[in-house]
Amino acid sequence: IGDGDQAVVEALVQFAALNQHHGAVSLLATWSDEANSPTAVAWNQRAANQGDPQAMSRLGFYYSHGKHVSANLDEAVKWFESAAEQKQPEALFYLGECHLYGNGMEANAEIAVDFLNQAHEAGEARATNLLGACYAKGRGVEANAVRARELYEEAVTRGDLTAYGNLGVLYMQGSGVDSDPEKA
Repeated sequence: IGDGDQAVVEALVQFAALNQHHGAVSLLATWSDEANSPTAVAWNQRAANQGDPQAMSRLGFYYSHGKHVSANLDEAVKWFESAAEQKQPEALFYLGECHLYGNGMEANAEIAVDFLNQAHEAGEARATNLLGACYAKGRGVEANAVRARELYEEAVTRGDLTAYGNLGVLYMQGSGVDSDPEKA
């Protein structure tokens, strides 16, 4: 696609979206989010209303972080729950966070761990890291430093940078591993 062709493609996708083509609406929702466009909320709202779980999760993120909209944790949780019903990995992670920290609801570490496990099993690296933290601290599960280390290592292989630091702390403390300040 040449530079001039990109505008044609975008116009065709927008035309299809305005004519209720679900795939086009989802694509515009993704593009507008990536471009940090003010139209991101409208396109994601439209895609979410058509059942797109990724758009639902993005709307939840917008409302939880006040991106393009006023922050509203109740609205965020509503969208995360809708996406999580379809097993959308990011939404499962965000719901786990909400339950763990009491964002938009009463904190419940056991429920948080259930959502984090589902997100972890779906490949969500941040969930794998946060689940490791739950095992490291005994939040919602029995403390298990070895399991925490395994989860942190898996999160590292999935690309979660925070997991590097968490793994380093375990090595500094000798928790679940032999103490190794040099490796930490």
